[in-house]
Amino acid sequence: MAPRLHHDHVTKESKSAMDQQSAFIQSISATYPHLAVDNARWHNKDGQYNHILLVGDDLIFRFPRYPEGIAALQREVRLLRSIHGAATLPIPDPIYANLDAQQSAHVFMGYRLLPGEPVMVIGPGPIGLFAVQVVRICGGAPI
Repeated sequence: MAPRLHHDHVTKESKSAMDQQSAFIQSISATYPHLAVDNARWHNKDGQYNHILLVGDDLIFRFPRYPEGIAALQREVRLLRSIHGAATLPIPDPIYANLDAQQSAHVFMGYRLLPGEPVMVIGPGPIGLFAVQVVRICGGAPI
C-alpha cells in the first residue's frame, strides 16, 4: 500500500509542476506571441526565490515563487537594465519582461543564458564583486 501512496504523491506533484509550467508558457506566449516557447522545460537548477524555465538552449525565464517576489523581480530588472552597458562582469540582460501583472505566475523576466559554468561561492564573494561594479558605475573612488 505504501508504494501506491508514494506513486499517487509523485503523480500529483508531477501534474502540479506540469500545470505550473503550462501557465508560465502561456504567460510568455501571451506577452511575446512571436517567441517560440514550445520547447520550454524546467531548468535543472530551480532557484530559491524563482521558478526557472529554459526556452530553447539559451533563454532563461524566471518567475517569482512568492507574491513578495514580484516587487523584488521588478527592482532587479530596473537595476540590471540601468547598469547593463557599464558592468564589466557578465550580467543578465532582461530582454523579455512582464512586470505589470499582479500574480507571480504572470510576472517574469527572460534573458540569454550567461556563458560559463555556475559556481557556488560561500561568503561575500559575488556580492562583493557586484558591489564594486556598482560603486564604479556610480563614479565612486577605486576600491
